[in-house]
Parts: sequence; structure tokens; C-alpha cells
Amino acid sequence: MGRYISSNEAIWRIFTFPIHERDPAVIHLAVHLENGQRVYFTEETALQQALTAPKTTLTEFFNLCRRQDAVGQFARTLMYTDVPKYFTWNKQSKNWEPRKRGIPVPGFSDIFMTNTLGRLYTVHPKQRECFFLRLLLVNVTGPTSFQYLRKVNGTSYNDVQREHQFDKTSLATFVAENEQLLTAEQRNVYDQINVSIAAQQGGFFFLDAPGGTGKTFIIELILARIRSQNHIALAIASSGIAATLLDGGRTAHSALKLPLNVHTNPEAMCNIKKHSGMAEVLRKCKIIIWDECTMAHKHSLEALDRSLKDIKNNARLFGGALLLLSGDFRQTLPVIPRATYADEINACLKESYLWPSVTKLCLTINMRVRLQNDTLASRFSEQLLDIGKGKIELYEDTQYIRLPENFCNIVATKDELITSIFPDLRHNYTNHEWLQERAILAAKNLDVDAINFKIQQSLPGDEITFKSIDTVVDPEEVVNYPVEFINSLDLPGMPPHNLRLKIGSPIILLRNLNAPKLCNGTRLVVKKIMGNILEATILSGKFQDRTTSVGSASILYYTSEHLYKSMLTRARRQNADPPSRDDYFSPPTSPPPVCRPRRGRPPTGSSMTAP
Repeated sequence: MGRYISSNEAIWRIFTFPIHERDPAVIHLAVHLENGQRVYFTEETALQQALTAPKTTLTEFFNLCRRQDAVGQFARTLMYTDVPKYFTWNKQSKNWEPRKRGIPVPGFSDIFMTNTLGRLYTVHPKQRECFFLRLLLVNVTGPTSFQYLRKVNGTSYNDVQREHQFDKTSLATFVAENEQLLTAEQRNVYDQINVSIAAQQGGFFFLDAPGGTGKTFIIELILARIRSQNHIALAIASSGIAATLLDGGRTAHSALKLPLNVHTNPEAMCNIKKHSGMAEVLRKCKIIIWDECTMAHKHSLEALDRSLKDIKNNARLFGGALLLLSGDFRQTLPVIPRATYADEINACLKESYLWPSVTKLCLTINMRVRLQNDTLASRFSEQLLDIGKGKIELYEDTQYIRLPENFCNIVATKDELITSIFPDLRHNYTNHEWLQERAILAAKNLDVDAINFKIQQSLPGDEITFKSIDTVVDPEEVVNYPVEFINSLDLPGMPPHNLRLKIGSPIILLRNLNAPKLCNGTRLVVKKIMGNILEATILSGKFQDRTTSVGSASILYYTSEHLYKSMLTRARRQNADPPSRDDYFSPPTSPPPVCRPRRGRPPTGSSMTAP
């Protein structure tokens, strides 16, 4: 086949008239973090380019909004994507200039409107800071700087200023009132840390403190003292529920942006950029306190060491920062799926190449027991330490230990167990103080669900059932996975397919929603049930008795479950009294459910053998 070209088309092409046109015109708009412009340079111009930050459509939009004339006044009414309608980008001078033609804008004689569109470059959600910056740019009118975008009602919410958002007067009062309450042992730890802070030479400390010795009290005092002096102190914890006990506490993964696969990557680093707000916090903070560190993988600590050296440009240990770890190795060790005892021991912080550099501090006096002046509590505390130190005799055939007869109360059936822990539940379930002091602990989800269902039936009121929405990601695989099969799966960290709730039912969060207020492990009581939202009252912790809302997660399952019967490691920091438990499988440390004496009452259990 041939192609026919007429004389008309020939003339059109000879004179290079436009063959096609695009309407409306689309202008691409830059999206980048502060000082994150793309720089092009050669070997000869590298220094010059480094000293002169290049202009972009974004930085010049800020400059346009800062103008004090009529043009600037109008620009402050626009969002970033609207700028190309009224201004043209001069590629030579790198600035926005008002358009000369178009529809006049009422009230602004020198401003004309066209149908030109502005399109922001797409940002992947994994680039979190840049992704959220893009969201702000399409919603905020007239920003004058990157700092302006982070302001809400006149308050800037960058990382550094967030760490300064504490009441200095109340903190100073707290320090003055509580310093005099320190025991000699606690005072020694407190003074040693404060001397290191004043010296500004960094340091690496580990506070070995069994439950009840006042570890959290000392940490809160150190944090308050530093913050009352208008300095930054960073408080993190290995678990969400431990973070709720610290003022301004966050989980280590959230604060340090540790990789999710840190346990399999020995060369991992924190996902913190050197020029980010969090990097500035780490450079300025006087101390980093990591509570419940014994649950963390050694790679997490090593990742922090490498990242601090990089952020602070300092080759010293942790970049010269002061780091205080706290915890108890007699309790929960790092959880390694499908691992042997040797694997879990190898993952501990003590196996890290950093551990020989640590300075060990100890708390040994159980203040919780001493203040109660209870002989039962004292005996229980000593028995816990004996278990943790390996002083309890093991059976050679099973390697199990049999707890002393006076360690707990034995019951014959689960019904008797429920009655012992939750007596007269129908009349007491509205008493939040009574409810927060008791729990039944189990190692398996199957037992948790069975006990929760049995107790749920005894509560008055109508039961409402929420069903999970389970789908297969790959449409081509849908036929291979029937919906009823997916519904039958009981996965760790997820509630059952049928979530049954009543008004007054206690629940426990399974996800960090708003740390430290709503963390994985936060206990609540259902106050109101709506279509996709639960209104609930926080049962314990610093935010006790506050009302909040819990919604369904983006992957369409509720982020809560019942807590009449809870998982053991989750309950370790909850101070429930009296607890109950059954067989628990763990490395040879003190099992988490028997490590926090509270009021001297022995726990109740249906089986009292444990490895």
C-alpha cells in the first residue's frame, strides 16, 4: 500500500507549521524535601553548584508567596497546583512570572487566568516524608516555606519542636518532689547518669532491673530533669505497651525507623536521612533511653550504632551519644520465628560486638514489695528471682521445672478458674479499676479465644458480631483460595474472623494507632459500638479513663481483640492482679507471666509446669 500526500499537506510540512497541539498545556511541578533539589554538576563546577542551591518551581512558589505586593497577596490564595493557571515558568531566570494574556482576575489588574494545568510529580508512599509533603502541597494554600507546611493553627510540628513540647514548670516540680524519694541504690544510678550527661562525652549503660525495683521511676525522673532544662531526651521502648509507661515514649521501630527485616540483616541501618528532622533530634538529644531492650534483636542496637555514627559524623561508639538501655534478661528474649534456643540466645544484645563496651548498673531492692510490707509478696519475689537465675531444679527427662507448691493456687476446671479471677462478673464488669487488675494468660490463641467466648456470654446485653473481609490480592489466584478457607485462618496478631463484642467488653489493641496513647497492647473497654468505629475508654496507663475511638484497619480487619484472656508476652507490663496462666514455652529464662509481683497474692492456674 502506498501513502498519498496532497499538496496542502506538503506545503504545511515544508513551512513547518505545527502538526498537532495540546490543550490545555500541562506544567510539571517539582516535589522535593528541603535542600533536596536535584543538582547537576561536572567535576569543574561541583563546588560552585554545592554552594548555590538550585531554584525549582517549588522553592520559587514559596518566594512568590512571600512577596508583599499585590502579586504575592494573590499567590497566597493559591495551592501549588493552581500556580500555572496564573503564572508562567521562566526557564532562563528560574522564576514565576504573571501571565500577560488570558481572562482578567477581578480585583487584580495584572493577573490573568488560563486553562493551563499543573501536575505534581508522583511520589511513592515508601518515601514517607516526601509523600506527605506532596499531600500537604495539594491541600495547603499560600505556603511560604517548608516550615509553614508543618504548621497547624500556628504551631509547627517538626521532630525537634515536638521533643520540646513539654511543660518545663511541671517537670521541674516533679523532679524536685521525687528526687528526695530515691533510695541509696536508685540515687547511685541516677547520679551516675546525670554525671555522664553533664560531661557530654557520651556513654553506653545497661540498667539491670527486675520488676518492682523502680526502673520506670528512675527513667521518668531522668527524662523530666533533662526536659525541664529545655533539652531533648528521647524515650523509646521495644514494645508499644512499655512505651505508654514513659512520658513521650515511642516504640523503637517507630522512632528509629528500624527496617522490618532487621533480624535478618546484620548490616542494617535506621531509615533516617541525615538532613531529616529525626536526625536533628538525634544530634541534639542529651540521652537516648531504650526500655525493655532485652526484647530487641542485637541487629537493632548495631543499626542504631551505625546510624548515629553517620548522622553525627563521629566514629566513636554510638557517634558519641549517651545511650541508656534498661530491662531484665530473666524475662522475654527476642522472638525469632521457628528458632531454636541457641538462635534466640544468639539474637540477644549480650551476643552483640557492642556489649563488651557497656557499663552495667543494677537495681536489686524490690520497692513494690518493701512498701507493701507483705511476707507473701516478698517470698513470691524471691521465687521469681530464683527461676530467673536458674536455681529451680529441672526434671532431667523433660527439662521442665515444677514451681513450689506455695507459688500458686491450683484449680480443677476452667469454669472454676474464671470464677476465681472474675467473681460476680455480671455486677463488677462496669468497675474499670476492678477489671484492670485481673487477667487470665495463655500462650495459644486457641485458648485465648475459647476463654474469651465463655466469659463474653456471661455479660449482659446484646452481642454484636463483626466479620472480617478476607480477599486474595492476586485476582488470578481467587479460585484457588475459597473465602471460607481464608475465614478459617487464625493468624498471630489478628483477631478471629468473627469478632463478638458487647457494651462493656474489655478489648486490647493489636496495632500501634497513635503512640503513646494507643499502642499495641493498650487495654480499653467498649463504650459504644458503631458501624466501623468503636468508642472505648482506656483502661490503664498514663491515659487511663480517657475516651477514644478505634476504627477498622485499612486492610479491613478490626485492630482489637478481647483481653479477658491475653497472650503472655503482651501482659508482662500490664501489672494485672491476680493473674492466671497455663503451660508456656520459652527459652530458659523466667517465663513472662511470673515476673511481676504486685500485691503478694499467688497466681491461679490450671497447669503449673513450665520449661
